Amino acid sequence: EPTVVCRVYPNPPTENLTVIGTDNWSSYEVYSVTGIKVSEGSFINNNLSVADLEKGNYIIRMRSADKVGIARFIIVR
Repeated sequence: EPTVVCRVYPNPPTENLTVIGTDNWSSYEVYSVTGIKVSEGSFINNNLSVADLEKGNYIIRMRSADKVGIARFIIVR
């Protein structure tokens, strides 16, 4: 399955993060820059809560029926 680079907003987010674009992503995994999975779940309208994440840099990996998406974001508290 192909991997695409995606954009998310707002970056940095405060409570919620939204994936930009028309792809309908179904699930996600959030990783710290050290590769530790810190969150996972299902999207609601390409939107997810990041309210519980600590300050730092993160990578989100998203899945749809036919592709994988990757994006980076930062949390500033």
